Amino acid sequence: GPLAIDISPDDKHVYVADWYRNSVFVIDTENHDVVNEIHTGKAPAGIAVSPDNRHIYVANRDDNAVAVVDVAAAKVVDIIKVGNAPFGLALDNERGYLYCANVQSGDISIVDINTRKSIARIKVGMFPYAIGIDAVNDRLFVSNQRSNDVSVISRSALQVERTIDVGEYPEGIGLNPDQPHMYVANWFDGTVSVIDTGSLEVIETIESGEGSRAYGRFFSPRPEGY
Repeated sequence: GPLAIDISPDDKHVYVADWYRNSVFVIDTENHDVVNEIHTGKAPAGIAVSPDNRHIYVANRDDNAVAVVDVAAAKVVDIIKVGNAPFGLALDNERGYLYCANVQSGDISIVDINTRKSIARIKVGMFPYAIGIDAVNDRLFVSNQRSNDVSVISRSALQVERTIDVGEYPEGIGLNPDQPHMYVANWFDGTVSVIDTGSLEVIETIESGEGSRAYGRFFSPRPEGY
């Protein structure tokens, strides 16, 4: 049951959360071998890797908690209680926060990664799934599966500024690094909604095929000369 995936800052290892084995697999990117399996907790979903590659944060949905994994020791060193059924994670290195989307409690937990404590909960829509960070405009964007919308949160005030209607059952969300646009994959519509991060309006809907889903970082900068 592989689900979330992330890569170490030095590109040497890929981390894969396995939903049914309650573990994170560590894959060597040079030889493509699995070099470790770390038991993290029940139903691991989202993964976020610290910029210094010292820790991996894993949302364990059925534990209502985020596990902190020490990379060097390959073991869980702390458990942070959050909301009900945590899923998507986003690491805010600038502020030292970890944002966690809690599906069943319909809110976002704000975790201070220095103290490893949940310091706030922000109510959003129904079944929040994934989180995108827009550092330029100081906002978070949260896809809400069952309310078919995206919550826009001020990173400074930690409160919802606006709710944007998108397609049916939005899941993955990602910022285009080349343009001021946030993209949202709508599973049941087979579309991608394009949100202008300045006006906070949907400016385009792209037909993307039946059952369009996305999770994690699915955008990269445009290659030079493309």
